[in-house]
Amino acid sequence: VNLATTSFIKLRIKLTVQRMDDFKEEYKLPDTMKAITCSKYGEPKQVLKVVEMPVPTPKPNELLIKVYSAALNPVDYKMVSGWLSLFLKKKFPWIVGRDFSGKVIAIGSKIDVKKLWHDKKIQNGTFVCGMVDHMRNDGTFAQYICVTPAYCEPFPTQQLNCHQAASLPLAAMTSYQALLHKGSLKRNDKVLILGGSSGCGVYAIQIAKMCGAAHIAVTSSQHTLCTSLGADQVINYKDENAPVWHELLKGANYDIIMDCVGGSEAWSNAAKVLKKNGAFVTIVGDSKHGSAATFGNVLNQGSTMVNRKFWSLWGNPTYSHFLMDPCVGLAPLMTAVQNGALRAILDESSPYTLEHVVEMFEKQMSHTAHGKLVLQLHDMPAVNNIDNDNNKNDN
Repeated sequence: VNLATTSFIKLRIKLTVQRMDDFKEEYKLPDTMKAITCSKYGEPKQVLKVVEMPVPTPKPNELLIKVYSAALNPVDYKMVSGWLSLFLKKKFPWIVGRDFSGKVIAIGSKIDVKKLWHDKKIQNGTFVCGMVDHMRNDGTFAQYICVTPAYCEPFPTQQLNCHQAASLPLAAMTSYQALLHKGSLKRNDKVLILGGSSGCGVYAIQIAKMCGAAHIAVTSSQHTLCTSLGADQVINYKDENAPVWHELLKGANYDIIMDCVGGSEAWSNAAKVLKKNGAFVTIVGDSKHGSAATFGNVLNQGSTMVNRKFWSLWGNPTYSHFLMDPCVGLAPLMTAVQNGALRAILDESSPYTLEHVVEMFEKQMSHTAHGKLVLQLHDMPAVNNIDNDNNKNDN
């Protein structure tokens, strides 16, 4: 029995290797690719490295993407540092990154290609952007990745290049869900965004604007950037002579506060600014820029959230602290880009190369980026080639 089992395992391995070799030969793929992996939890400079690893073979329900650009988000350094290890267990070494943009170069055998084109306008050669699920072990800082169609959308190539497209998914979808789903944003609402020039803040301003908000106020030291995106009022938190936002806007009856910074003082002062039934939505929580998800912190945050939600039943502002859904909102956001209502915002330090990925993480962790940080994984394709590939239909 042991001999038969061993022979069967050897045969399976042989067939799997043969399938991978045949696949790579059919699609003219290299045997290996470069990726950024995390060897253990810790400081990025100590645990991140550029490695050579085999190019993945897509499962029957997956697309193979040649990744041109990937974006960094605060959740990435929190995952690398082990802040989220209580919930997001990783098998080391794992590929970091959530956001990506690139080109579809192979379609899994069980995907209906006609339906894929009909539903999402995706085929071989289509340039797409998207993100991977937080629970997935491997991420997007790799030259090739495999994803199911639910996690990506074609991007309008006349408005975006690959760096810009990679910067949108997680941050823009987070802002979209925070304002529309949690904040119930509607036309003529008044919106306050704490952290207007943050990675999510720059998209929250534009989304509030395109949804018809009557007044958008933000806290930021980047006045020109925020007003160019649609902010009506910019409160410079670095100006020691200016009143803080909750004193300046006291009694202003805002409908929504979206908190992109964190800190318990944001919620404790929100009622001064919000309508009685207004909405406070935070993507960070009570610690500025977040904190490690220890068992004690989770219990404390959970009891705090229950308490705040209880009092909201009695006419006080509603409280939401949420984790975004990676499959909701990207399609309408791409439509907004195509219509000129939404544009990508990159920090001036972008793009980074594989060799400078640690500097990229350090920039993110310093909280000094104004816009998104992106990583280049392949030479950028010519714009005309992108347009031609995305507009053809061979089916």
